[in-house]
Amino acid sequence: MLKQLFFHCVHSVISYLIRTHCISNLTPIFGSFFLQVWNVVGVLNYLQALIEKSMILQILDEEKDGNLTFTATDGYDYHGGTNVLKVLGYFSIVGLLRVHCLLGDYQSGLHALLPIDINQPGVFNTVIGCQITTIYYYGFANLMLRR
Repeated sequence: MLKQLFFHCVHSVISYLIRTHCISNLTPIFGSFFLQVWNVVGVLNYLQALIEKSMILQILDEEKDGNLTFTATDGYDYHGGTNVLKVLGYFSIVGLLRVHCLLGDYQSGLHALLPIDINQPGVFNTVIGCQITTIYYYGFANLMLRR
């Protein structure tokens, strides 16, 4: 829920900045704090850090090789570990696709989604909002790239 709120706020701010065509008008109103909090590079770095910290890319590679069953167990390893960090990294991949599409960088968005096979059932299918978001932005990025 918190992550959806985060992306909704980022989407609202980016839409506002696009509509106003000028970021310099925001400085007298909100100050420099506004520009630091909603810095697009900061959001992308934050999502990339979550992906790297969770090591989800390595987990998904091991699953493709058949050594691991991440999606079948919804991220649980049943050895006393938790799935929070791994699933957070997994959903951060979807968030990275979403932010790149909002910025108009569709190629990078599709590149971020490469580790996830959207044709197979995965963790993103367990959360219906994530499934809709993934399919929507995947389709939109392919449409904009004329594929």
